[in-house]
Parts: sequence; C-alpha cells; structure tokens
Amino acid sequence: MTDILRHRGPDDLGFYIDDHVMLGQCRLSIIDLKTGKQPIYNEDETIVVLYNGEIYNFRELRRDLEAKGHRFSTNSDTEVTIHAYEQYGLKSFEMFNGMFALAMYDSKARRLILARDRQGIKPLYYTRVDGKLVFASEIKSILKYPGVRRELDKDALAYFLSLRYVPLSSTMFTGIKKILPGHYAVFDGSGLVENEYWTLQPEPKLESVPDNELKNVLSRSVERHMISDVPVGVYLSGGIDSASIVAFASKFSDKPLNTFCMGFGEQSDELQDAKAIANHFGCNHHETVVKENLLEAFPDMIWHMDFPKRNLYPYYLAKLARRHVKVVLSGLGGDELFAGYDFRYRALDSKRPTNIVERVQLYLSTQARDVPPDQDDVYGKSIPEGIHHRSQEFLTPFFSNSLPYMEQVLLADFDAKMTYDFLPVDDATSMAHSVETRVPFLDNELVDLAFAMTFSSKFKDGMGKASLRHALSSELPRSVFEKKKQGFGPSPFEVYKRELRNYAEEYLPKGSCVSLGLINPDWIRGVLSKSISPDLNPEYNKIWDCLALEVFLRLYFNDSPPQTSPTWDSI
Repeated sequence: MTDILRHRGPDDLGFYIDDHVMLGQCRLSIIDLKTGKQPIYNEDETIVVLYNGEIYNFRELRRDLEAKGHRFSTNSDTEVTIHAYEQYGLKSFEMFNGMFALAMYDSKARRLILARDRQGIKPLYYTRVDGKLVFASEIKSILKYPGVRRELDKDALAYFLSLRYVPLSSTMFTGIKKILPGHYAVFDGSGLVENEYWTLQPEPKLESVPDNELKNVLSRSVERHMISDVPVGVYLSGGIDSASIVAFASKFSDKPLNTFCMGFGEQSDELQDAKAIANHFGCNHHETVVKENLLEAFPDMIWHMDFPKRNLYPYYLAKLARRHVKVVLSGLGGDELFAGYDFRYRALDSKRPTNIVERVQLYLSTQARDVPPDQDDVYGKSIPEGIHHRSQEFLTPFFSNSLPYMEQVLLADFDAKMTYDFLPVDDATSMAHSVETRVPFLDNELVDLAFAMTFSSKFKDGMGKASLRHALSSELPRSVFEKKKQGFGPSPFEVYKRELRNYAEEYLPKGSCVSLGLINPDWIRGVLSKSISPDLNPEYNKIWDCLALEVFLRLYFNDSPPQTSPTWDSI
C-alpha cells in the first residue's frame, strides 16, 4: 500500500506496527529535513502520527504549546499536531491553518483519528474490510489491501456524467469514501464516527475593504506559504491571481523565484504575459510548450487521479517544475473568492431567478455548457434515468439559504466546484511528479475575509475581482489588469483536431463503456463520422469525457490493473 504511493513521497519511508494498527508513510521532505522523519511520537510514545501536508501557523502553535510544558524532539510542523491534540483534544484541528490529511493513533484510548484540512486540499480515503478500517491518500493504495472490492458506484457515475466530478463522500468505487473537508473521524474498532469541525458560513456584510487590509492579508498568506527548507516556485499564468503571488513571494525570497508556465503553441497562450511578469519581478522563468502528443500521457494522468477526468494538463506543468523545485504556489481559489468568472457571472447576475429549482438549474447550465442538447442519446441502457437529479439534489442546499443569489453562486463555486473538482486535479497532477502544490488564496485568514465581503464589492461593471484589482494596482504591472480572463489550457477544438479523434476511434466503439452499456455506440459513431468543425465542440467535449471514463475503467476494473505509469499500449 505504501510502495504504490512512492510518487507522493520518494524521500523516505516510515512505519508503525503494533497488535492493533499498521501505518505506513512515504515522505516528501519539505520542512525539517534532518529530524522530521515520520512517524512522529509524543514524549512517552503513546501517540503516533502520520501526516501529509503543511501547517503554516505551526511556529505560533509550537510557542504556545511549549509555554504549556510540551517538549518537542523535532522542528517539524508534523509534531505540532500531536502536542496540540494532547493539549486541546479533537478541537485542535480548528487551530490549524494549512493543508493536511493525517492519521493519529492514540494507544491509550485505543482509537485512530483521521482528519482533513478545512478546504480539503489534501485527499484522504477509507473503506471497511471485515471490521477493519483501511485508509490512504489515494484509492489505488486502498485497492492493494486484500479483500477490497472493485465495484463501480453508479450514483458516483451519475455525478460524473452530470458534473464531471464526484462530490461529498462518494468516489467512483462502491464502499470507498472520502473523509470530508473540515472533518475528522474517530475509529475505535467498533465503528467510525465522523464529525465536522469547520464549515464555510458566509456573512457578506462588507461593501468595501481598505486596499491595505486586503493587500496585507494576501501578503501574510503568501509569506506563510513560503515556509520551507527547500526551494519554492510559482505557477505563473499571466493573470492577476498568480501575478499577485509572484509579487509578494518575491519580497519574501532571498533569491530570484522560479516561475513556471505552460503553452500549446496557440496565439491564445499566456506565455508572453507570464514571461513579462516574471521579468518584471526578476524571476527565473521556465516554460514548456506541448504542441503535439498532448494525450500521450493521458492513461498515466488518469491513474494518478483515481478518477476519470479530461483536462489534466497541469501534469505537464508539474513535470517541468520538478526539475527545479519541490514546492510550488498556485493561484487556485482567486476566481472563487473574488468573483473572477466574468462571463458566467454576467449571465447569472442578469437573470437572478427567485425559485430555488430555477437557481440550481441555471447554475448547472453554466457549469456544463458543453453537454449536447440531445444528451439522452449519449448514454447506454445501463445508465439510470434522471442522471441530473442527484446533482440538483447536491446543489440545492447552496441555494436554499438566506443569502442573495450571487452570494449563493460564489458559495457553490467555492465549496463544490473548487473543492471536489479543481483541488483534486491540483493535488494529483503535482504529486504525480513529487511536487507539493500550495494554495495561498485558501489561507484561513484570506478565506474568512473574502466571504465577509459582498458580491457587489468584488464584481463591478461586469468585471470580477474589482476589490482585488484595486488593492493590487500599485503592486502589479498595468498589463496584468488589461488582459482578458483565460481558462487553463488550449481551446478544446485544437486538442480534438490533433489527437482526440484518433484515440476515440481506437478505444471507444468496442470498449468497456459500450460493453457495460454506459455509452451509446451509435452516438459515438455518429459524432466520429462527422467532419471536424468548431460546431462539434460540445459533442467532442463529451467524447473526451467518455474517453476518460474508458481509460479509467480499463485501468481499475481489469483483472490486472497496471501498477505504475500506464500507457495506451498497456490498457
């Protein structure tokens, strides 16, 4: 189980075994390179912890704990989690500002505690086998445990087909669940009890925030996220979010920052914008341009995801970054916190439906604009009717509170789309290359401030990030504020034109999706028989989803799933 996760931690291995518990950890050494080896124990070795992530306020917590008499044997942030638990019990998780998934075994109480950070930046999965609790950072590790069933969860499949992600505790595997973000779970051998220690509760009352306050909160977040005993870099796209991180990170680095950008040989690339920003701040800038064979590593991408997903190009960016650093800062979260999706928000803000059902349906329509209008023709006989019902049911609570409509939209984007879609991609694609991605916009202090601000303070004159733009006007080059919003990656049509069609023709018509009755072969043949044109983008987006599902099924539900680095030939 540990060996198959070595990409997450190639630097060291650690184990704890007694009559009741077996724990294994592979370490990516970031903080306290010499004495931070895991597992880590308390003073009398009655409590042991394994941990993935970083606690950015660990130094402040350590000072408090030392003042209360706790003795530390390392300089790592990991050890703080044990002493905080000794001092404050299960309430200690509320104190952590960071990203983490941890397993802590209290031998006196004979209980195991699993916990995840507030936003769910770090993954943690579990299942039950013959009364035992089996858990890991990735599902592929759990599947190595004897007796774990590999069975496709049809409800999760419905989520995937409707949302392109699986929310809440579900996974694509029946019986394998996620520990929810902001939750901890206690297992004492008889049962697993999961509890929530934090949930996002927006109170948008601030119509404006002083520029210095917003700038200082972001600056403090970046400074916290720079804590490391190894070099730190930044993913730089050329937009406001990543540029602001570069601006502040440059101030806290005693050497030129390493920055990384990816392009596809298209005129719409952000390479020139990113290079200009990197030059402005004196960074060591690195680029990778992928003009062909974009999908060559697609099976390996899906293997690292444990999930079918189409756009996984951050995989190539992490591969570039790993040649230079172990840690990168990402601008993820800026759009969700500060209303950065201009086109969607203009469309949603102009309609403002009052009925909850209509609000959910409108929101869904802007999330999945690529779904073909004749979607019922896409799916096979094994797909239950009403696949969108579960998605509507999942999203309804976001639109059933007393918040104004656009505040509800921001909440759903942040607590649903970002948490269950964007963050897993960031983690899996970076960890595929043993790179730790940190997300300064998801710092506790910054998240709390952002959700105390009103939508109208962030979105003005049809443009998002109004407050952020104003606060950062003196920090960033003017060109950053003049460029249009771009999503990550090339236009889908260009990808299809190059490769997707060939792979789809080879793998879909007689593949698992068809044989299991999930996808209608007539629909596949109909789409692939047409001449490629931009009008077919929605259909080809769906073809890409189907190809991702096909690769996933072949990887995980064949008799002998590949162990590492699968290729098209191996599936």
